[in-house]
Amino acid sequence: MLVGPTTDPLRDKATTFVVSGAHCQRQALDLGRSFGQSRASSRFRTGFDESESLDPAKNLSKQLAGDGDSLPFFAYGLFRPGELAFPLIGGRVVGKTEGRIENTTTVRDGLLLLSKDESGITEGFVLTFGSESQQLAYEEIAKFEPWSQYMWGTTDAVTDRETVAVNVLFGKSPKSGSNDSFDMERSWSGRRDPLFFEAPEVVQELLDNAGEYTAYDVKPTLRLHAAYMLLFSAIERFVSHRYSLSSKEIGSKLKRLAASPEYVKAFRAVVGKTRDVRNPRHKKVTLDPASPEKSMNYYYQVRSTAVHTGKVGFKDYIVLLESTKELLEIFRRVRDEVFPKIEDED
Repeated sequence: MLVGPTTDPLRDKATTFVVSGAHCQRQALDLGRSFGQSRASSRFRTGFDESESLDPAKNLSKQLAGDGDSLPFFAYGLFRPGELAFPLIGGRVVGKTEGRIENTTTVRDGLLLLSKDESGITEGFVLTFGSESQQLAYEEIAKFEPWSQYMWGTTDAVTDRETVAVNVLFGKSPKSGSNDSFDMERSWSGRRDPLFFEAPEVVQELLDNAGEYTAYDVKPTLRLHAAYMLLFSAIERFVSHRYSLSSKEIGSKLKRLAASPEYVKAFRAVVGKTRDVRNPRHKKVTLDPASPEKSMNYYYQVRSTAVHTGKVGFKDYIVLLESTKELLEIFRRVRDEVFPKIEDED
């Protein structure tokens, strides 16, 4: 644990009420709950309930057909080499070959779903695991993926050299609540994810055009609210693609990001002064340039305050302005270092 439970906005479950006129606004800092609720209906949902992950013990024994976990795995999404989740299994891969399967895909909640019944072309990689690590690799995949979206299956993959039987994750009810995938998603890549690339550009535009604070105009502060929330949507999606699709783990995923070497390097280059905000228990949450691993406590507290209180005072304007500028630059640096590094490790 990085900080005590009474000062850690990533774990604090305290609830307060902010009353303005006839309106009562509930402010909950249960990160997992607020994350799941706010993303539940979003096409770009960045996490799923922890109970939705594929149960490794159950599904590996009952769902993997044919030779079970001795077959190679066909990766067409986040586990493709060069994508954010590949390092979770990359050390267990002893062979990878580009290939395709003759099924089409749809997009739901920002994820590709392979159809079991509709023909088409989906490109990806046939991944072969070492004999001693096959089970562990499949367990890692099963822990990462949400069972509400996927189910195990076996099909044939075509490579330049042969046709080979593979295990694959088919989408559950892939036509339900989904959109047809674009042609370019035959060969999907997170490098084209709009929240990773276009969203930071929009955040920068909002920053550039926010305007100066005045006591008679709240719009500059509201523009910063919008910028900060869009930025956090991008970051939450990034850590979910990198570490796990479980929404209940969002606090631990943000902390894993803050402890990563890419983040630490970027944070130290960008953040130069100590400052603090208050949580609902009136405890200080501090941003310390010497403690990058604790910084997400501060930045998430700023996010929670923006979401649940809608404060538009001068201090709030300054906090949002500084936090958005810093976190945007940190995210850009992390993104631009992580993707090439993963590609180099392929």
